[in-house]
Amino acid sequence: MTELEKEVLDWTDAALAEALEAGGRKRVEELWTNWISFTARKKPSEKLAKQLEDFRKRLKALADNLVLETGPQGVVVKVTGDDESTWRMLERGTDWFDPATNVTEKTVDAVFG
Repeated sequence: MTELEKEVLDWTDAALAEALEAGGRKRVEELWTNWISFTARKKPSEKLAKQLEDFRKRLKALADNLVLETGPQGVVVKVTGDDESTWRMLERGTDWFDPATNVTEKTVDAVFG
């Protein structure tokens, strides 16, 4: 990688981080909180209200800790620990809700509003 290419990647990563801090995190949280609350197909359960409350907290933590970086194929969303589990739940669904579609693309779009 040339010095110029490295500088461009560094600048792009900095711009992605800035977008997250300039309201992107809040928009990601709102996107997925609204999705789980109003759009997601949920299975009826006596515990549904508690499950929704707990998952909304997980979504807030996910948005607070989300990292965007430049990868070989474009923007890469990075999550770790419990946030990785939350991300997988969005992508794959759970025993109480069906998966979301295009999780990465929708998340990146939300960051840039």
